[in-house]
Amino acid sequence: MKDYFSLFDASNEYSSEYLFDVEFANNGTTTYGGQVGTIDGVQTPNNLYWSAVWSTQEFYETYDPADLRRDNIARFKYVYDDNQNLVKEDLSSEPIYYAYKFRHALTEEGRGPGWANWANPINFPIIRYADVLLMYAEAVWRAHEVPSPEALEYVNQVRRRGFGVDIKTPNEAVDLKMMDGDKFAEALLAERSFELCFEGQRWYDLVRFGKLEEGVKKLAKYSSVATSQAQNFQPKHVIFPIPQDVIDASNGKIEQNPLWK
Repeated sequence: MKDYFSLFDASNEYSSEYLFDVEFANNGTTTYGGQVGTIDGVQTPNNLYWSAVWSTQEFYETYDPADLRRDNIARFKYVYDDNQNLVKEDLSSEPIYYAYKFRHALTEEGRGPGWANWANPINFPIIRYADVLLMYAEAVWRAHEVPSPEALEYVNQVRRRGFGVDIKTPNEAVDLKMMDGDKFAEALLAERSFELCFEGQRWYDLVRFGKLEEGVKKLAKYSSVATSQAQNFQPKHVIFPIPQDVIDASNGKIEQNPLWK
């Protein structure tokens, strides 16, 4: 897919890039879809987006301004003008960073009546081809502690689409250069956030790269809830406890992870 945001448009959800996804349907009568793109999104007069999921200024500013994927985070909301047409109202001077990756129709006519105004048929990605390219690059780095030219090229293919240039043509202004293993790990983790944000990948990425505690504590300044989470963070939070019913069924052969005892 040449256009990044067409992947997340309800009218174009069956692209070949989706390897696995969660299916939602909405016909306005008997099936009412899901909440993908409704819980997040921007404010609208008809509450077609709930704008309940926000991003942060910090994440927004980590994007290169030339990276089109920065529009995963909206700095605007929709309002009616004097002629009752939906228009964008700029929020660039306000501390509002809406998560706006999954796009659906903005009008009631485009969504359907009743509850269908708030639910929609957008599918949710589990594995996309771009993720596979980034997985490959990470696997090469973990196996050899440095990226290979092929692994770097796969990362750059993902980047080029994000910047709106030809995917298969090297681009001096966009491409990452060959670098040592530590710098590549940082660049790869950042690239995964730019490409896969709001797709349920970040927690696992931070755990895998040993950055979860750092990531949680960075968010402490944004809310009292985030501050509490940062203060309560413990080493055990990078893993899940073994379910008690599994321990019980093992007849003593399985014990709880020591961190969770």
